[in-house]
Amino acid sequence: MAVLLGNSNVFLEVLFALSKIGGIMVPLNFRLAPPELVYIINNSEPEMLFYSPEFLPVMQAMEGQLPSVKAVVCEMDGGNPDDLEYEAWIKDKSIEEPAIEYDVGLEDPHFIMYTSGTTGRPKGAVVRQGQTQWNAINGMLTYPQEEKITDLCCAPLFHIGALHASATPNLYRATGC
Repeated sequence: MAVLLGNSNVFLEVLFALSKIGGIMVPLNFRLAPPELVYIINNSEPEMLFYSPEFLPVMQAMEGQLPSVKAVVCEMDGGNPDDLEYEAWIKDKSIEEPAIEYDVGLEDPHFIMYTSGTTGRPKGAVVRQGQTQWNAINGMLTYPQEEKITDLCCAPLFHIGALHASATPNLYRATGC
């Protein structure tokens, strides 16, 4: 599943929902031009694409160019009226834990980060579940904090630095993992 989202709870909800079922997230750099995004999306072949409404013009520019994408979900009101809206889409879903087809292990893919493409086209680097888990643990050990501290992740979550060095260690810390 590809995501063209700003930093939000939906970004993290989608990431951890996919983690639970063994799905793979492709975080998209919202600073890229539509042709660059088309390349990455077509290279990774996601079946779903989530986006924030502020990226509707980019979505419109990519229309008809993403053959693998079967469903498009907008994070909230303000997207294309033909697209699903996240809260409306999940409101009738069960709150029970999903049935898992297989155990997701540390070696299973977690997400695909695309390189900047400085020497050619961007390349997808597969980050495994274990890399995310151990990076979070290492971050917690390297930057220990007291319980009463609140962290702000303001770097874009499509970047490995924000996702691996800020968001996931803080979420692991908050859950007591």
